[in-house]
Amino acid sequence: EVSGVELMGRVDSRAFVPGAYNLFFEGNYTFSNGRIRKGTEEVGEEDEEEAEIVNLAGNQVPEVPRHFATLTVGVEHAYWDVSASYTYRGAFFTDTTNAVLSEEGEDGLVPEVWLLSARANLRLGDTGASVFISGENLTNELYISDREDGIKPGQGRTIWGGFKYKF
Repeated sequence: EVSGVELMGRVDSRAFVPGAYNLFFEGNYTFSNGRIRKGTEEVGEEDEEEAEIVNLAGNQVPEVPRHFATLTVGVEHAYWDVSASYTYRGAFFTDTTNAVLSEEGEDGLVPEVWLLSARANLRLGDTGASVFISGENLTNELYISDREDGIKPGQGRTIWGGFKYKF
């Protein structure tokens, strides 16, 4: 069962100070209280004498971080906009037993991480076309994205650009 709350807010300067530029602040926050209500799992060696039955009631639901947040600041103009975001992904477990680290290293706690991203868009007049550049993990933070079936590193610094046309 996953219960929680999600909040979002945005403040635009244009509502208070009219003009060609709009400074904005945006925030999103998600709290997830994912808990296993009832259940058991056989843990240990495949040999029945070594196996142990573990009660899972009260453990966190795997792959569900308790906290997730994004804070964004940006500037908009009639034909362009730029913004930067700081994203927080809280720690989560990859297994139902909530092991900090399994003996094989394939399951366990995935630590929290803060990541910086940014983007810029330029609209090409009233043509419906625009060009953009965007980047994620701009600080090139080394982090674990998952542990299921072994440690998976997170995406390194990534920058891309493109062209968009609306018909």
